[in-house]
Amino acid sequence: ERGTFYSDAWKLYKDYPIVGAGAGAWSTLYEQYQNNPYTSRLAHSFIMQHLVETGILGVIILLAFIIIVLFQFITRLTAWRGTDQDDSDPRLPYFLFALPVLVHSMIDFDMSFVYLAAVLFLCLGAMTVGSRPVFNITKPTFLTRWNRIYPVTLAVLSLIMLIGAFQILRANNLHNKIISSAHNATSYQSLIDSFDQILKIRDANPYYTESKAQLLTQLYAQTNDELYYTENLDLLNDTLQSEPYNSGLLNRKLDLLLSKNKFDQAFPLTNQALVDFPWNVTLYEKNMVLAIILAENRINVPDWTQARPYIDTALATYQQLNRQIEHLTTLPEGQLQGNSFLTTPTIELVAAKAYYYTNEFEAAGAILKPLVDAQQPKIRYNVKSLVGTLHPF
Repeated sequence: ERGTFYSDAWKLYKDYPIVGAGAGAWSTLYEQYQNNPYTSRLAHSFIMQHLVETGILGVIILLAFIIIVLFQFITRLTAWRGTDQDDSDPRLPYFLFALPVLVHSMIDFDMSFVYLAAVLFLCLGAMTVGSRPVFNITKPTFLTRWNRIYPVTLAVLSLIMLIGAFQILRANNLHNKIISSAHNATSYQSLIDSFDQILKIRDANPYYTESKAQLLTQLYAQTNDELYYTENLDLLNDTLQSEPYNSGLLNRKLDLLLSKNKFDQAFPLTNQALVDFPWNVTLYEKNMVLAIILAENRINVPDWTQARPYIDTALATYQQLNRQIEHLTTLPEGQLQGNSFLTTPTIELVAAKAYYYTNEFEAAGAILKPLVDAQQPKIRYNVKSLVGTLHPF
């Protein structure tokens, strides 16, 4: 299973080879590249996750830094042992802590714990104490004239980072306060204003967007005020522009469109979503249902061929789903597939309709028969009433 993670990470890296896909790339994008429907927000390898996020350039810089530190440490350790001192090198304990963490992080997510990463890099720094500098800038060269630029630049960048961190912390604290006191709020508008304040600090943050969208959904359900619906849809659209691979926001947008029967707008959204999330059975079901609805809306017009592209899409989606299910049988023995990935009665019914509409009656019957014979009442269907609504080409 770890090997599958690394293989999928390599596929992701190849699409962003130089500077990577950015921080958090694995957790955001891995569902597009995964070999089977597992859930893992971490790549279980520090080096592979670093490769995905920063590309080959970032990995070269990281490895160069570690190699320089180890070279300095070994050189200093060798010199220490060449002396007559009886005690061991005082930097050795730092090395004995750093080495196993570095090695184990190659096959696990040790470095995702901030405190552990901080202690590790402090140890790497301690390992270089007393070593000769790799780049000697103490000589009277051009660089010495600017030897104050580095600390000043570092101080300015640190200040900028600190201010940004405080803003992030402020938004997080404000969000926690809203969630904990929501039931005591004096008005819904005060909650919305608070969310607006958070999103002003952290624009297009999917976590805060999700919370506000949930509130707007509840308000619309209670009041039927179209302003809440419009604001909710605009909010989701704005955030999805910068977070197009967030499945939670995508599903919220789909639900909003479907609640208003905006099938023509929802259908292309599910088509793209299946490319981004090929192991999400719910999306297969929504895509096929929308396809058959749009087809049936066009069947009664004079030119029935307008319905055919939607029927073909439903069948293509069904075939893709079955190919994915078949692929799972090729997993090595002992490897778990992850989340459940099976067809649903709704998918089977839509597929039967699609085959019926294209005059493939045997294929439609083969799909319907198990549903009729099913022992569970919840999935047994009245095929006669179903077929009575169908009109083959």
